[in-house]
Order: sequence, then C-alpha cells, then structure tokens
Amino acid sequence: MTGRRTTIVAHPGVQHSADLARALDASGDLLQLVTGLQVGADAAWPWSAARAQRGLQRRTTQLDDARIARRMPLVYAGARGLRRWPGLQSRIQSRLDGSWFAAAVLRQLPPDVEVVVGTDFSAGPLFDRLRRERPDVVRVLDVSHPNDEARRALLTRDAARWDLRRADYDDWHEEPFGDQTQEYALAELVVVASAFSASQLPVGLDRSTVRIVPYGIEVTEPPAPAPGNARPRVLFVGALSERKGISLLLRAARELAAEVDVDLVGQLGGAYVLPSDLPSNVRWHRGLDNSQVAAMFRAADLFVLPAMCEGFGRVLLEALAHGTPVLATTASGAPDIKREVPRAPVSLMDPDERGDLAGRIRDALAAGRPQDTGWHDEFAAAFSPAAYQRRWSAVLREARAARGAARSSVHPTARSAARTAHNAALAIRGGAVGPRRIERRIAVLGTGRSGTTALMEAIAAATGGAEIYEPFRPASSRAAARVVPWHEYPRVAPDASAPELEALARRVFDGRALSRWSAQYTSPEELGRATTLVVKDVRLNRSVGWLERVLPEIEPVVVVRHPVDVVASMLAGGVGWKDWSWSQCVAPAAAALNVEAADLAAPDSHRALWLMAVWIADTRLALLERQRSHVIAYEDLLADPATSLAGVMRDGDALDRAVARLASPSAVASPRFVAGAPADWSGLPVADMLGLARSFGLDFYGAEASAPTGPLEVR
Repeated sequence: MTGRRTTIVAHPGVQHSADLARALDASGDLLQLVTGLQVGADAAWPWSAARAQRGLQRRTTQLDDARIARRMPLVYAGARGLRRWPGLQSRIQSRLDGSWFAAAVLRQLPPDVEVVVGTDFSAGPLFDRLRRERPDVVRVLDVSHPNDEARRALLTRDAARWDLRRADYDDWHEEPFGDQTQEYALAELVVVASAFSASQLPVGLDRSTVRIVPYGIEVTEPPAPAPGNARPRVLFVGALSERKGISLLLRAARELAAEVDVDLVGQLGGAYVLPSDLPSNVRWHRGLDNSQVAAMFRAADLFVLPAMCEGFGRVLLEALAHGTPVLATTASGAPDIKREVPRAPVSLMDPDERGDLAGRIRDALAAGRPQDTGWHDEFAAAFSPAAYQRRWSAVLREARAARGAARSSVHPTARSAARTAHNAALAIRGGAVGPRRIERRIAVLGTGRSGTTALMEAIAAATGGAEIYEPFRPASSRAAARVVPWHEYPRVAPDASAPELEALARRVFDGRALSRWSAQYTSPEELGRATTLVVKDVRLNRSVGWLERVLPEIEPVVVVRHPVDVVASMLAGGVGWKDWSWSQCVAPAAAALNVEAADLAAPDSHRALWLMAVWIADTRLALLERQRSHVIAYEDLLADPATSLAGVMRDGDALDRAVARLASPSAVASPRFVAGAPADWSGLPVADMLGLARSFGLDFYGAEASAPTGPLEVR
C-alpha cells in the first residue's frame, strides 16, 4: 500500500464504483465508499432490502465492510421498484442521485477527507455543496459513460441512419437524465476510461484537466486454445439493445446463417425486444452464472461488440483475458487496448461501417487466434488491477498536490479561485447579475481558432466593455445545454424561427447568461457596471443572418482567418477539435450547406478535410447571409489593427488600447495560442483543403499563410 486513506468514492450505485473502490482500497487510498445500494458482505436488515445487482455485489464482497457507508438503501430499493413507470423512475432517480444523495454524503463527511471522487449524473449537487461547505476538498469527476448530450445526439443520428427506434437503445430517454453542466464545471480533474469517452466530453472543457484511466481485469489463466468448433462461433455478451448494435448483429447473423453460429448472452435493454423470427443460427442465453459465461468466452472463435457508443466496454477485457479475439467499433475502449497492446487480436471498425458487419466478421474469423501467445502476457500486464491502481493513484497524488492551490486557471492574469468559483456558480445556474443599462452590444463571431478571442479582448479594451466569453457553450451553461447541440453548431436560416435559441440570445446580450469561462474573467460586479457588452462565441456563424434579424440592436463582427491556419491550430490542440469524429465535423456542416456529407469530405479522408468542412460551413454561411456584420480578416487585424478596427470603433473608443491589447498575451486563451503565432502546416493536404474551399466559392486565400488575396466574399 502506497497511498494514504483520504479519498472518498461517492457513487449512488453504479457497477463501476465497486471496482474503483476495491482498487483504491488495495492501493491504500480509499477512506470510504459511499453508496445507495447494499454492497459488501453485510446483508443484514435493512441493507438486505436494497441489495445491489449481482455484478456490483460480486465486486465488493472482498471490500472491508467498515469502509462502506450506505445511504438511504430503502429509498433506492423503492426507486428500483418503479421500473415499470420509466418516466416517474427517471425523475425520482435523478433527484435521488443528485441533491438527496449529496445531502446524505455531506451529513457524515469525515473531517480527514482530502479528495472526493463523484460519478457522472450525480456529482453536480455534491460538488456544488463541497465547493461551498468544504472548499479544501478536491473534486474529481469519474465519467463512466460518454457525456449524456453527446450520447443522445449520437443515438439520434444512429437510429436515423439504420432505421431503428430510439426507445430500443438501453439508455435513451426523451429528456436529458440529468444536467451535467454543473459537475463538469466544478470538477477539478475529469477521469474517463477511454479516448473515445474523452472525445465526447463537452466542447470547450479544459483538456488539461482530463485523465484517461482504462479499466483493469485479473488474468488468472493462459489464453484458451482455438476451440475447434465445427462451425465458427461468434459471441456477444451484454445488454441486448440498439446501442450495442444488436439489430445490426442479427442482420449480419442472417447473412452468415450458412457459415457461423451466433450466441447472445445478456438481458434485454431498454424497450428492445428480440424479433420473433431470430435467424436459425442465433441462440439466446439468459441467467448464466460467471463460470458459464467464462465457458462461453473460451468456446467462442470471436467476440463481437458492434456498439455505436460505449464508455469502455469492460466485456472487451473479459474476452481478451480468455484469449478470445475481438471485433469492436472504435466507439469503445477497443482502440485503447490496441494502442497499449498492438499484438492483441483486436479488429477495429468505425460505427458507420457496420453495414458490412458480416464481412468484417468473416475477416476477423479468417485472421484467427495469434500463434504467438506473448500478446496475452503484455495484455495481462497493461490492464491488470495493479496497473489500474497505479493510474488512479497517480490521479489522486495530482489531486492532493492541487489541494489548496488555485481552483481555476494557472494563467497569471486569471482571477482568484474564490472569485472564479463564485462567478462560475452563477453561470452554472444559467444567469448572472445583469448590467443596469446597456448602451452597446457587440457580437464577435467566427469559426474556432480564427482569432475571435483576440478580437474580443481588443474591442473590450477600446470600449471599456465587459467580456462575455462563449455563453452558448453547452458544457458551461444550463440554459445553453438545453438549446445548443453538443459537438455541433446550430444552423438557423435568416427567416427561420428558433424561439428557444432566440430567448437564450436575448439573455446573453442582456448580460444575464454567462458561461463558466466568462465567469472566470468577468465578475457580476464588473458586469453590473458595464454599459458595453462584448460577446464572443464560435457557435453562431451558421446563423448570422438570423441573429441580425432577431436582435437588430447588436453590432456583429465576423472574423475570418486562413483556413489552413485554422485547421492546423485545431489539430495542434485547440480545445478538443482534433478529437472530433467525421460524424461530428462533416455531417452537421453538410446539413447546414445542404449537400451530401460524403461529397463534402469522405469518412476515410484526412482529418484536416473534416475540419475544413467546419470552416467552410461557418465561413460561407456567415458571408452569404450577413447584412450588416462588419467582416475582418485576422491577418489584416494583426498587420494593421487601426485600419481593421476602424469600422467597429465609435467616437470616444480608445483605439490605442485595442492595438496595445493585441500585442499582449491573452488573459483567456491558453498561453500556447497567442495572436500572430505561426501555424504548422506540415503533413496537411493543403492543395485539397484549398480546392475544397474554392468549390464552395471561398477563394480569397492562397497556398501560403498570408492575408486574403481578394475581398472576403463568396464567389
């Protein structure tokens, strides 16, 4: 044991919490596991009335019962009894896992706790109370599922693509299960299990706070030999639902009826019901115990997980622990396994490629099991419980080191931790103390990495205005999270009606809706004194014409930057863009441009072309639909700021302050991204990128990093 017992794991009752608690107990870090379920060896009344599901119970029998604090077990048992009324259960469960659980944890919080690890969907109220009542405790968010809003968007798109019912996805719900804005805003470290989960985190989340800690598994036996089945056997283990790709697997099984047998192990998930006419080569197994499931793994020639969205997929580790080859989508932890153990028998496929699942199964079966079993030892070491403990212990050491330090930003011009937390709390609740009177409302718009932050700071310096930074970012504002899609930018045509977005925009330009980032740099007091607001956001370029119409009082300014510079900056680490998938970049851009997504940029094309599609949609629509927006080229702004800003300045504005501000380090952007810093174009398909831009009438930038060669207009 190398740690010190100052960490509490506070999970209302998800299965992963038991593994985490057991690992931290073994490393000497765990002070207490707080749960709403009966876990551990003690089954005495009343805890026995609220026993957890078998998997969670099994995982905690070795945990010292003295380290388990059970909260409201009878209430949780009653909530689980409401499963036949999913809407009612969802509302009660949300309240249970939120404010009620937070209050229960805080009532008996040990005085020597230093770190609290909360789980997604329940940590928001807990972290908020910890911030107010125990600011000395470091808050770590353990994200066991991809972000809810991003997952809902993926599920909606997946259902439409494959003509499936959304209700048949095991975690679909008509309304968001809970507001995750608060927990992300208040977490000081965010832990995810896979690179895919990291890619689904809210856009704008500070990636420097994110840590990837893959799960672990105890490997006790050598890999099983090839089973020698008369016909290859393909195995699926998990909840039978559309999120796991079950219908696509059944379609593939039907196509492979003469070649392979398919075994399904698991219970029905969500509203999904297996079809009555199952393919003749498919068998469904229910109620198997651990030894029987292990035997199924050893008897299988291939394990398949065709999920469209998986936080990690612990079952992947189980399959490989038995030596069974795996075929899985990249929307899971499979790429992480392959990256750690390149020789592991893991075949990967994009979720959009599952239309050819039968062919991919054939290919994986043809590859067979590796003759050299050395990969298994590498796998056992890389994903051992000890490796899992080491990774988490490193996270906790980092958290303890941060204890007492500033809680917001390390940038030297950032506000103090107490002030930031106070301001962020206002933003999280979706509001702020608005200005008494507003004389000017300036909107700074542009695609990401185009210089909007530098322009906002310059205009604010000249006008004395208050900066409102990214108020439409769903990760930072409860109000924005209800309106703005995650990983997509809203497209509203100039004459269209968007009442919810309009209501949010009016609040923003009245100074009554901040983002967490805004709150770090603009206090309610500063906002209350301001007569000018400078609002900067990268999400409204595709709705510029609409914004001008519904808010005629604003002064919009659109900044445009060389697209190759923009994409290079995104790929260099610009707030998560480099992790965006094809479906997050190209599909929404194509829909906004009213073209076929594959014609804009193919799924197998260079990632730079995916991000180029974002720039094209943002830039073309803004330039086409603007009526009175002032347009500034970023390159001209740096070369001759006085001339570039002349169209924005009024009498009395201090232009010299704007020029001086542009020459100073940003108080908001990362110090790595400074105005005028050259972008690295190496390895980018520059000719293809510019050719794509020209095909959409955007031909005002040449093949070198330079100012526009012509007017900023669509030809």
